[in-house]
Amino acid sequence: MTVMKMQFLPLLLAGVLVSNGCDARSSIPAKTKAPIGHVSDTDRLADSSKSPAEVAKLLHDYHLDRDYEKLASLIVAGQRLGMVEFLMAVDRVIDGNAFLRQVAESRFGGPMSDAWDLTPIENNLGIFSAKIEVINQRFRGETAIVTFQEGDNVPLVRVRFDLTNEGWQLHPVVPPKAANVELEKLAGILADITGSIERGSDFEEYVNAFIYRMLPQMGRVLAARDEA
Repeated sequence: MTVMKMQFLPLLLAGVLVSNGCDARSSIPAKTKAPIGHVSDTDRLADSSKSPAEVAKLLHDYHLDRDYEKLASLIVAGQRLGMVEFLMAVDRVIDGNAFLRQVAESRFGGPMSDAWDLTPIENNLGIFSAKIEVINQRFRGETAIVTFQEGDNVPLVRVRFDLTNEGWQLHPVVPPKAANVELEKLAGILADITGSIERGSDFEEYVNAFIYRMLPQMGRVLAARDEA
Protein backbone atom coordinates (compact mmCIF):
# COMPACT_ATOMS: atom_id res chain seq x y z
CA MET A 1 0.00 0.00 0.00
CA THR A 2 1.07 3.63 -0.41
CA VAL A 3 1.80 5.32 2.89
CA MET A 4 0.83 8.98 3.12
CA LYS A 5 2.87 11.39 5.19
CA MET A 6 0.61 12.66 7.95
CA GLN A 7 2.85 14.69 10.21
CA PHE A 8 0.62 17.75 9.71
CA LEU A 9 -2.44 16.06 11.15
CA PRO A 10 -1.62 16.69 14.82
CA LEU A 11 -2.07 20.37 14.01
CA LEU A 12 -5.80 19.64 14.12
CA LEU A 13 -5.24 19.87 17.86
CA ALA A 14 -3.55 23.25 17.72
CA GLY A 15 -6.78 25.17 18.35
CA VAL A 16 -6.90 23.50 21.76
CA LEU A 17 -3.20 23.09 22.51
CA VAL A 18 -1.58 26.34 21.42
CA SER A 19 -3.89 28.35 23.66
CA ASN A 20 -1.88 26.75 26.49
CA GLY A 21 -4.12 28.56 28.44
CA CYS A 22 -4.07 23.82 26.49
CA ASP A 23 -12.71 15.75 33.24
CA ALA A 24 -9.16 14.22 33.93
CA ARG A 25 -10.26 11.04 35.73
CA SER A 26 -6.97 9.85 37.22
CA SER A 27 -5.23 11.01 40.35
CA ILE A 28 -2.17 13.23 40.54
CA PRO A 29 1.05 11.22 39.98
CA ALA A 30 2.98 10.13 43.05
CA LYS A 31 5.56 12.87 42.43
CA THR A 32 2.88 15.44 43.33
CA LYS A 33 2.48 14.99 47.08
CA ALA A 34 0.33 18.05 47.77
CA PRO A 35 -3.03 19.09 46.30
CA ILE A 36 -2.78 20.98 43.02
CA GLY A 37 -4.18 24.12 44.63
CA HIS A 38 -1.56 24.09 47.38
CA VAL A 39 1.41 26.46 47.17
CA SER A 40 4.17 25.61 49.66
CA ASP A 41 5.96 28.35 51.59
CA THR A 42 9.22 27.18 50.00
CA ASP A 43 7.90 27.62 46.47
CA ARG A 44 6.36 30.98 47.36
CA LEU A 45 9.61 32.36 48.74
CA ALA A 46 11.74 30.88 45.96
CA ASP A 47 9.71 32.27 43.07
CA SER A 48 8.25 35.57 44.36
CA SER A 49 11.18 37.68 43.15
CA LYS A 50 11.49 36.15 39.67
CA SER A 51 10.56 38.09 36.53
CA PRO A 52 7.73 36.88 34.25
CA ALA A 53 10.31 35.62 31.73
CA GLU A 54 12.10 33.66 34.45
CA VAL A 55 8.79 32.20 35.64
CA ALA A 56 7.99 31.22 32.06
CA LYS A 57 11.22 29.24 31.87
CA LEU A 58 10.49 27.60 35.21
CA LEU A 59 7.02 26.55 34.00
CA HIS A 60 8.62 25.02 30.92
CA ASP A 61 11.24 23.15 32.97
CA TYR A 62 8.76 21.89 35.56
CA HIS A 63 6.56 20.55 32.80
CA LEU A 64 9.48 18.70 31.20
CA ASP A 65 10.10 17.12 34.62
CA ARG A 66 6.37 16.36 35.04
CA ASP A 67 6.58 18.20 38.34
CA TYR A 68 2.95 19.26 38.47
CA GLU A 69 3.11 20.50 42.08
CA LYS A 70 5.81 23.10 41.39
CA LEU A 71 4.21 23.95 38.05
CA ALA A 72 0.87 24.58 39.76
CA SER A 73 2.47 27.04 42.19
CA LEU A 74 3.28 29.35 39.25
CA ILE A 75 -0.29 29.54 37.88
CA VAL A 76 -2.96 31.91 39.18
CA ALA A 77 -5.30 30.20 41.60
CA GLY A 78 -8.43 30.41 39.47
CA GLN A 79 -6.85 28.60 36.51
CA ARG A 80 -4.46 26.31 38.41
CA LEU A 81 -6.48 23.12 38.71
CA GLY A 82 -7.93 23.21 35.19
CA MET A 83 -4.56 23.92 33.58
CA VAL A 84 -2.73 21.12 35.38
CA GLU A 85 -5.47 18.60 34.65
CA PHE A 86 -5.29 19.53 30.98
CA LEU A 87 -1.51 19.16 30.89
CA MET A 88 -1.72 15.79 32.58
CA ALA A 89 -4.16 14.58 29.93
CA VAL A 90 -1.95 15.89 27.12
CA ASP A 91 1.12 14.30 28.67
CA ARG A 92 -0.56 10.90 28.67
CA VAL A 93 -1.11 11.30 24.93
CA ILE A 94 2.50 12.37 24.38
CA ASP A 95 3.85 9.47 26.45
CA GLY A 96 1.49 7.00 24.79
CA ASN A 97 2.57 8.18 21.36
CA ALA A 98 6.26 7.79 22.25
CA PHE A 99 5.72 4.22 23.49
CA LEU A 100 3.64 3.30 20.45
CA ARG A 101 6.35 4.56 18.10
CA GLN A 102 8.95 2.54 19.98
CA VAL A 103 6.88 -0.64 19.71
CA ALA A 104 5.98 0.01 16.04
CA GLU A 105 9.58 0.66 15.04
CA SER A 106 10.68 -2.52 16.78
CA ARG A 107 7.91 -4.54 15.08
CA PHE A 108 8.05 -3.08 11.56
CA GLY A 109 11.61 -1.70 11.41
CA GLY A 110 12.79 1.83 10.60
CA PRO A 111 11.32 5.17 11.71
CA MET A 112 7.55 5.37 11.69
CA SER A 113 7.27 9.07 10.85
CA ASP A 114 6.32 8.22 7.27
CA ALA A 115 3.17 6.57 8.56
CA TRP A 116 1.97 8.96 11.25
CA ASP A 117 3.29 10.86 14.19
CA LEU A 118 1.79 12.91 17.02
CA THR A 119 5.17 14.24 18.14
CA PRO A 120 4.44 17.79 16.77
CA ILE A 121 1.99 18.14 19.67
CA GLU A 122 4.99 18.54 21.95
CA ASN A 123 5.81 21.93 20.43
CA ASN A 124 2.21 23.16 20.23
CA LEU A 125 1.70 23.55 23.96
CA GLY A 126 2.57 27.21 24.38
CA ILE A 127 4.85 27.85 27.33
CA PHE A 128 4.70 24.12 28.11
CA SER A 129 6.14 23.10 24.74
CA ALA A 130 9.18 20.81 24.70
CA LYS A 131 11.36 23.57 23.29
CA ILE A 132 10.85 27.30 23.82
CA GLU A 133 12.89 30.45 23.36
CA VAL A 134 11.78 33.49 25.33
CA ILE A 135 12.02 36.64 23.17
CA ASN A 136 10.93 39.46 25.48
CA GLN A 137 8.64 40.59 28.28
CA ARG A 138 6.51 43.73 28.43
CA PHE A 139 4.88 45.21 31.51
CA ARG A 140 1.65 47.12 32.07
CA GLY A 141 1.11 47.67 35.77
CA GLU A 142 0.52 44.35 37.48
CA THR A 143 0.22 42.49 34.16
CA ALA A 144 3.03 41.33 31.88
CA ILE A 145 3.14 39.72 28.45
CA VAL A 146 5.93 37.27 27.66
CA THR A 147 6.63 36.58 23.98
CA PHE A 148 8.36 33.35 22.99
CA GLN A 149 8.78 30.82 20.17
CA GLU A 150 7.60 27.21 20.38
CA GLY A 151 10.20 24.96 18.75
CA ASP A 152 10.74 26.28 15.22
CA ASN A 153 7.13 27.41 14.87
CA VAL A 154 5.87 30.78 13.70
CA PRO A 155 4.16 33.06 14.51
CA LEU A 156 5.48 33.81 17.98
CA VAL A 157 3.27 33.14 21.00
CA ARG A 158 2.35 35.50 23.83
CA VAL A 159 1.18 34.61 27.32
CA ARG A 160 -0.10 36.72 30.19
CA PHE A 161 1.34 36.88 33.70
CA ASP A 162 -0.27 38.57 36.70
CA LEU A 163 1.55 39.97 39.72
CA THR A 164 0.00 38.32 42.80
CA ASN A 165 0.94 38.00 46.46
CA GLU A 166 3.00 34.97 45.41
CA GLY A 167 4.88 36.86 42.67
CA TRP A 168 4.40 36.66 38.91
CA GLN A 169 2.06 33.84 37.91
CA LEU A 170 0.80 32.56 34.57
CA HIS A 171 -2.78 33.56 33.72
CA PRO A 172 -3.65 30.98 31.05
CA VAL A 173 -6.76 30.40 29.00
CA VAL A 174 -7.81 26.96 30.22
CA PRO A 175 -9.26 24.63 27.57
CA PRO A 176 -12.68 23.09 28.30
CA LYS A 177 -12.81 20.09 30.63
CA ALA A 178 -14.49 18.20 27.80
CA ALA A 179 -11.15 18.34 25.95
CA ASN A 180 -9.50 16.47 28.83
CA VAL A 181 -12.04 13.68 28.49
CA GLU A 182 -11.39 13.39 24.75
CA LEU A 183 -7.61 13.47 25.31
CA GLU A 184 -7.96 10.59 27.77
CA LYS A 185 -9.83 8.65 25.08
CA LEU A 186 -7.05 9.50 22.62
CA ALA A 187 -4.48 8.10 25.04
CA GLY A 188 -6.62 4.99 25.39
CA ILE A 189 -6.70 4.49 21.62
CA LEU A 190 -2.90 4.80 21.52
CA ALA A 191 -2.65 2.10 24.19
CA ASP A 192 -5.07 -0.14 22.26
CA ILE A 193 -3.06 0.23 19.03
CA THR A 194 0.16 -0.51 20.90
CA GLY A 195 -1.40 -3.68 22.31
CA SER A 196 -2.62 -4.81 18.89
CA ILE A 197 0.89 -4.42 17.44
CA GLU A 198 2.33 -6.42 20.32
CA ARG A 199 -0.22 -9.14 19.54
CA GLY A 200 0.89 -9.26 15.89
CA SER A 201 -1.23 -6.85 13.82
CA ASP A 202 0.30 -5.94 10.45
CA PHE A 203 1.49 -2.57 9.13
CA GLU A 204 -1.65 -1.88 7.13
CA GLU A 205 -3.77 -2.36 10.25
CA TYR A 206 -1.44 0.02 12.06
CA VAL A 207 -1.91 2.80 9.50
CA ASN A 208 -5.65 2.18 9.21
CA ALA A 209 -5.95 2.55 12.98
CA PHE A 210 -4.63 6.08 12.64
CA ILE A 211 -6.96 6.95 9.76
CA TYR A 212 -10.12 5.44 11.20
CA ARG A 213 -9.58 5.74 14.95
CA MET A 214 -6.94 8.36 15.78
CA LEU A 215 -7.88 11.03 13.26
CA PRO A 216 -11.60 11.12 14.20
CA GLN A 217 -10.69 11.24 17.89
CA MET A 218 -8.30 14.14 17.29
CA GLY A 219 -11.20 15.96 15.69
CA ARG A 220 -13.29 15.31 18.81
CA VAL A 221 -10.57 16.83 20.97
CA LEU A 222 -10.63 19.96 18.85
CA ALA A 223 -14.43 20.17 18.86
CA ALA A 224 -14.81 19.53 22.60
CA ARG A 225 -16.94 22.08 24.43
CA ASP A 226 -18.27 22.17 27.97
CA GLU A 227 -22.03 22.17 28.38
CA ALA A 228 -23.45 25.50 29.49
